[in-house]
Amino acid sequence: MKLSFGWGLAGPISWLAVALAASVSLAQAPETPVPVFVPATGPAGSVAQTGVQAPSTPGTGTGQTLNFKDADIREFIAAVSDITGRAFIVDPRVEGRVNVISARPMDADEIYQVFESVLRVHGFATVAAGNMIKIVPEALAKQDGSAEPVVNGPDTLITKLIPLRFVSAQELVPILTQLVPQSGQVSVHQGSNSLLITDRAGNLARIEAIIRRIDQASDASVEVI
Repeated sequence: MKLSFGWGLAGPISWLAVALAASVSLAQAPETPVPVFVPATGPAGSVAQTGVQAPSTPGTGTGQTLNFKDADIREFIAAVSDITGRAFIVDPRVEGRVNVISARPMDADEIYQVFESVLRVHGFATVAAGNMIKIVPEALAKQDGSAEPVVNGPDTLITKLIPLRFVSAQELVPILTQLVPQSGQVSVHQGSNSLLITDRAGNLARIEAIIRRIDQASDASVEVI
């Protein structure tokens, strides 16, 4: 009597072939990819990045470069605070987007001067308040200009009292109001024959130089540049 198994010799061979094919397929299956962050690059392979970057080229100094593209102005303020170590009080009305790109590394003082210039472009200014620095709309800053700014950059809003010796301070007001922008202010202290001027440090230095020339020489020798 013969016993017959339904699959005969071909059955085990077929199952063996299927098993081998499955193992080969598993061996060739790719592993699950791991996410990798690749920064976008701009022209000439430059890294497109928003923030502060230390120089990567030897010999470029110990400064930092700024690269803010359409960044929130409060993020820019926070970055400058980290770099300079200064604490800021930010007025709720200070808002907007900024674009700042520096081609070379700058030290903390240079970055602060750039910072003040950016604020000026957007209609804001810094005002010293003890160990803090307030950032407020320019219209309010002129009422609270610091006589002793923390950093005297060209865009620092300051107030200065300038005494006169030979010329009446009141007579100079019509001339000086043409040189001071709307964000500045000129007033007279009659008792000491002095001018009280609030303006950006760069323009105030220019105005003071003109005042000194007027106060010591005749009007004919004065040239407004």
